[in-house]
Amino acid sequence: MQIRNETIEDHSAIDQIHERAFGGQAEAALVRAIRPTALASLVAVVDDAPVGHVLFSPLPLRRGAESIAAAALAPLAVLPEHQRCGAGSALTRAGLERLESCPVVIVLGDPAYYARFGFRPAAGFGVTGEYAGAGNAFMALELSAGALAGGGWQTQYPDAFHGV
Repeated sequence: MQIRNETIEDHSAIDQIHERAFGGQAEAALVRAIRPTALASLVAVVDDAPVGHVLFSPLPLRRGAESIAAAALAPLAVLPEHQRCGAGSALTRAGLERLESCPVVIVLGDPAYYARFGFRPAAGFGVTGEYAGAGNAFMALELSAGALAGGGWQTQYPDAFHGV
């Protein structure tokens, strides 16, 4: 398996990955909507064919007049027949490595899965926002130690996320 940046030739395959993994078109539409602003958009490739995809996009965090240029990890998808083979983990790790200048990453997902990468419930960092009601599934990772110190941070997801 190879992890690489997506290319324009991958777009159709990426749509299919998200549609098959999630059983609908919402996540594929989200990718198309936020792709132009992506911080990292990676594919996992097996036998020259994309089998997984992850997208990291800008997600401002605000606290009064202060802001942090954080990233959202969303969506992450792997074709059903390639799940549980390490593609999702490899995509996540590679994406986090590429975001070295980003101080914080936020994800809404399975706490048991994302904890292996160091994500913890965002509430513990004092981060709230539209998805805070998801409890422990609303998670944060500080790539720069202390970036969320003091709490009181609020996410501001782009409108494209609200349809998913």
